[in-house]
Amino acid sequence: MGYIDYRIIASRLDMQRGDVLYLMTDISRLAYECMLAGDTFQPDVFINTLQKAVGNTGTLLVPTYNWDFCNGIAYDHYKTSCKTGVLGKVALTMSDFKRTKHPIYSFAVWGEASEMLATMDNVSSFGSDSPFGYIDSAGAKAFALGIAPNRAFTYLHYIEQNMGVPYREHKDFTADYTDAQGNTSRKTYSMYVRNLALNPQHNHAGQDWLADTLRNLGALKTNIYNNVEFHTFPVRALDAIYKIELEYNGAKNLYTFDNVANNNATT
Repeated sequence: MGYIDYRIIASRLDMQRGDVLYLMTDISRLAYECMLAGDTFQPDVFINTLQKAVGNTGTLLVPTYNWDFCNGIAYDHYKTSCKTGVLGKVALTMSDFKRTKHPIYSFAVWGEASEMLATMDNVSSFGSDSPFGYIDSAGAKAFALGIAPNRAFTYLHYIEQNMGVPYREHKDFTADYTDAQGNTSRKTYSMYVRNLALNPQHNHAGQDWLADTLRNLGALKTNIYNNVEFHTFPVRALDAIYKIELEYNGAKNLYTFDNVANNNATT
């Protein structure tokens, strides 16, 4: 198959009007393939194609995470950068996107639920009152561009927190926080961090495990355009998959541990 104009790719994917899309993207290969074809990849134009695919009744959530707050570095709603990819950085510059409030795990959001998401004031990164809780309750669809479904899939930590896994624990972080109105105060937010006694490390050997499991369940839809993989799947399909893995397999497909003997997947 020859080069496919990136501006029409979204129209060929499993996206419908009204969908809630949780994006996980690495656009470097797509941009490179566009260049080889004599085209110029414009991230904002690509985002526009996703907006068109889900329509005004849909919602886009683009990760704009930044972990500087964990090191006591001040957070500014408008000035603090995104450290999770080009699409997040570009979305923050687009006038029709809003940014959620959490200084560590924020999202650039657009669409029907954007106002509600932007007013969330969750203290916990992965609580039920966070954007991750909304992703769950709204029956969101994950969209992985240029990466395997289980790479950088932060939603797993939301499930881990709900289950109370022993290899993570709550930790508070405090720093100066400047809100969307320009008011600065000292604030504290929490994250469900690694328990260093067990020190879970991502199991790269099991990288294909989630994709294979989703595919076997018929939940994963994969398209390849311009030598780039585009994956879509319902986030709720992960709930049972991850819960079974955590409860009955000690999270071995997800992590390696420094102290396996003391790791029971759930408390």
